[in-house]
Amino acid sequence: MKLNLGCGGEHKKGYLNVDAFNKTIADKEMEATNLIFDDYSIDEILISQVIEHFGIARSIYALSECFRVLKNSGKLIIETPDIRESFKIYLKGEREDRKYILPWIYGVDMPGMQHRFCFPDDLLEEELEKIGFTNVKKSYIQFDKHQPILRVECKKPKDDNGYQFITKVRKELINKNVLDLDEQINALEKDKFVDFFKQKLIGFYHKKNEDIFREVLLEGAVKSPRITLVFFQQVLKEGLMNKEKCEKYIKLLSNLEEKSFLNNLIDYMASLSGFIGKTEKLFEETYSYGKKQIGKIINSSGKENIEFDILSKKKEADEIIDIDFLSEKLVMLKSNQIFQKGIKAFNEGKNKKAIIFFKKSSLLNRDQILTFWNLGRLNSAIKDYDIARLNYQNAIKLLDYINFEKSKQIKKIIEEEMMHQSYETYNEPLISLKQIYEKID
Repeated sequence: MKLNLGCGGEHKKGYLNVDAFNKTIADKEMEATNLIFDDYSIDEILISQVIEHFGIARSIYALSECFRVLKNSGKLIIETPDIRESFKIYLKGEREDRKYILPWIYGVDMPGMQHRFCFPDDLLEEELEKIGFTNVKKSYIQFDKHQPILRVECKKPKDDNGYQFITKVRKELINKNVLDLDEQINALEKDKFVDFFKQKLIGFYHKKNEDIFREVLLEGAVKSPRITLVFFQQVLKEGLMNKEKCEKYIKLLSNLEEKSFLNNLIDYMASLSGFIGKTEKLFEETYSYGKKQIGKIINSSGKENIEFDILSKKKEADEIIDIDFLSEKLVMLKSNQIFQKGIKAFNEGKNKKAIIFFKKSSLLNRDQILTFWNLGRLNSAIKDYDIARLNYQNAIKLLDYINFEKSKQIKKIIEEEMMHQSYETYNEPLISLKQIYEKID
């Protein structure tokens, strides 16, 4: 069987033509990230002018599905805009050239026709090899001056140890709504974690040592019990390790997810004092604490009762920090989202609410000078001058740890503000250091 995946308006003879968007001439309707075919059932897949519409995360998962359903030695053919050549034409061309090449780069403003991400040839090759494809061959076609095409052909290897398994894990993550491909940063960060599974699994296929699965549990339970649970459910299906031990791991991970283990870890992070200018070390301490907790449970002679050293008190809604994956990048994004809520509350004159948001943001990111500076202003507004001074001092301390542009001048401004603590003068939020740089200039 041969697939024309994302056939659009072009029906190819000799292929099963499938599409999720344009259903007029498709033989079957399905999503590229959820192909309704068995493993090892397809001889060849053609994806012509399709992946540029997906975005990078969705493309990776669609190509992973292609790998899963292809037979060993099956062929994948991709045609997509040659973005390097397209930019050359735009930069060197006349006005008419630029006018006609732009729709090839960005797509057209019609439903399903916009381009979300055009792969440069080296990045596409890299992603295909990470998924497991081999013999990647690239060629460059230009039937039309304003439509340069990158064509890539590759094969699924005869021996796909580890790689095939990971495609099934990815499929389950989508089917169980563990991962949202439209939240691209979140999805890519989680897929780095899936790549960790792949590396460990390849090691297992080489050495056949079940200790690797204990390492996966220890690391994985701290980053995401839910994603790690999907991994071990697949391990159980394929009988890769001792059934009794695998079921014990699955029960443990289910328990961790049910008891919001990640939120407990974030609460532990928030409980740690200090670490001003040392968010990276704060994260390392939290991660280390989490691994110790998991290690204790694993070594507890089969007892699955989980007791946390932190987290007993009931929290107000504004105090809860909800997170589903422990990565420094995603925690920083969460911190920034909370910071922006603080800005909004400050602008609306809701000073106490703004203080809650800024304080919560500062517990996740101890390197954000504006968080402490805004807390200094807000605590001055409610006449809590000692706390205001402490936050101003934290902002000053950050200037000693982090190499900010014009840090000496900024320090003088903060010290002057701390001396006066006049809310009438400093009654607006600091959104960006650009506000300060403009005053210095």
